[in-house]
Amino acid sequence: MGTVSRRSFVIGAGAVGLGLGKVRAQSAKTIRVGMLLPISGNLAQYAANMFPPFKFIVDKINAEGGIKSMNGARIELVVADNASGSAGTASEARRLVTQEKVSFIAGPLVTSEMLALVPVLDEYKVPAMSFTAGDSRSKYLFTMGFHYEKGYAAPPVDFLSYLAKEKGRNIRSVALVYSNYEAGQQIANFQEKQIVAAGMTVAARIPVDRTAQDQTSTILRIKSAKPDAVTGLLLTREGVLMHQARANLRYNDTTFVGCGAGYADVTLWHELGPKVAEQVLTRNLFATSGFVSGIDLPAAKEVLVELQREIDAKKMQGPIGHYQIWGAQGARVLQAALELAGSGDREALTAAFSKVKIEQGSSVLYLPRKELAFGSDNCLTDQTALALQWQPDGSQQALWPARFSRGEPRPYSK
Repeated sequence: MGTVSRRSFVIGAGAVGLGLGKVRAQSAKTIRVGMLLPISGNLAQYAANMFPPFKFIVDKINAEGGIKSMNGARIELVVADNASGSAGTASEARRLVTQEKVSFIAGPLVTSEMLALVPVLDEYKVPAMSFTAGDSRSKYLFTMGFHYEKGYAAPPVDFLSYLAKEKGRNIRSVALVYSNYEAGQQIANFQEKQIVAAGMTVAARIPVDRTAQDQTSTILRIKSAKPDAVTGLLLTREGVLMHQARANLRYNDTTFVGCGAGYADVTLWHELGPKVAEQVLTRNLFATSGFVSGIDLPAAKEVLVELQREIDAKKMQGPIGHYQIWGAQGARVLQAALELAGSGDREALTAAFSKVKIEQGSSVLYLPRKELAFGSDNCLTDQTALALQWQPDGSQQALWPARFSRGEPRPYSK
């Protein structure tokens, strides 16, 4: 399957032109929610992946009677394009609050966008939720993204230790290779300490230039460091370029265990093409992610079927992976907060988010977690991540932790 195209995203958003516009509910009794999305720019894939599932679940909530504690109020989405930038994030957030009068803001905000949004939230005391940011710098911002230390940094290092101790793989030195921006840097700092604590050494720190058009030099630097393994956060674009360079250089000397879209995004198979993808993604490479299709979770299986039906009906492209499920789950978290708040009042909604708790066994818990709840840092309390490997057909298979495992790690292949 291919990636979700920009055209597919616009169809899914129900918007026009460049994607800007209002997705209006039919009832006059509504709760206005601002959607801050990178519809254009280099982060557009995040919007294409996350917004259609989010809107699908919102439409489902509205069709099933809306917010019960508000006498059936409907959720109305107001879409804004931040153009994948900090300046656009701040200006569009301010417009959503002051002109569109939204009660809440949501979106797949990366760290730099999150930092730009915070001053607006603090000034107007408006609550918001990021699907992807690994940190929160405001009492009004709640994030579903992995925590830098617990959700991003630790799982790859723990899985490397598992491969060494439980599977006998030779891993004594690790190179940190990461997208060179705030999140990548912070995760690498945490991983450096974790690697040493696990009894391994850091072979090198190699920041990846996000503006580069080719990552051959990165692979050559890895090769010269001669690590037993590589880890770190990669965004999709850097990941694609690194995997292409690895294929061109036929570099298979080390075990890659990375976090972020550059390792786990289901669109990678299509971006690389089946021939290159099978050559590198299924050979000495593993990833950590928040979701893998095929896990034994009834609610997840049900929503996967529903989302696939929606994709087929609207002739959108798949496959469905981590980010699509994250978008759907975000809509359910918003629903839970609105039910607790009982109104669109911003202060009440902020307080309600701190009380949200979607527990294991719930029909609306799609992620492999014991619960979805926000801690005192406004990040999710359960930071469970899965280790996965790519299959020759482009699908993904969960390997770790044991309760979610559906196979054995593929052996090292020189």
